Amino acid sequence: TPVIAYSLQSEFSWERDEANVLLDLLQADLTMRMEALEQGYVPAETRARNATSWSTMSTTAVRGQDVEGDVVIGPLLEAPTWAQSAPWNDLCPTDSTTGAQSAVGCAATALAQILNYYRYPSSVAFSSSDSYVTLKRQVALDATDASLQEIEYGSKVHHNPSDGTMGRLSFAAGVSVKMDYTSAGSGAYAIDIAVALAGGNVPITSSRGVRPKTWQYESADIRTCVNTHWGDPFYKTVDAFYLDIREDLQEGQPVILCVVTAGTSTGHILI
Repeated sequence: TPVIAYSLQSEFSWERDEANVLLDLLQADLTMRMEALEQGYVPAETRARNATSWSTMSTTAVRGQDVEGDVVIGPLLEAPTWAQSAPWNDLCPTDSTTGAQSAVGCAATALAQILNYYRYPSSVAFSSSDSYVTLKRQVALDATDASLQEIEYGSKVHHNPSDGTMGRLSFAAGVSVKMDYTSAGSGAYAIDIAVALAGGNVPITSSRGVRPKTWQYESADIRTCVNTHWGDPFYKTVDAFYLDIREDLQEGQPVILCVVTAGTSTGHILI
């Protein structure tokens, strides 16, 4: 397709930097698209549709003019999106090796934005049984420090709250998924986001044994188009997977997406 991603708020950075995850994601995506095209995996009707899109966009005279049939959904979240440095990581533990503040972690950042989007719950409580020791730095975390008697969301629906609230909510989100904190990057399992939100039925996969339904949500559906062994209802064909995403967005429900480099455990969680 002619347009893979765009922003009305900022310019795309082409700098090779470990923090520029979007560049890595786009390059990997385009590489796989080209390989699929060369190996004949792209259906003829899809190639024809893409060719028409290229032709239409190449001849459109007015910048920003909609292509007939285009449907724009969102943005559902306030831009710019949340990040993993200050003020979001103000309450995250200090890295015992570097002496620097740990990063929020992409799983916590995505989860915190979901909580803020729905402005729910109004509070969250952790007990000593939720406390844990991080894996890489062996930092003992007292989970009760992440409890929030009142979460002061933004004054307007779907708008960002104060810096203080974003920091507190980001830390609480991290503790709820047992974030492994370091200053170079903090990690958690994507599956644990759904567990912490709503518990319920989950596939057999890696988890850190987080407390189910910490955030008291009714549902948080888990879907994959990669892990066939997860089976029904978790595994979906690629077309069905993206159709589910489209329908969720059309219904005003943000989606948390986990992307992993094939053959590795390296990945990113985004919303």
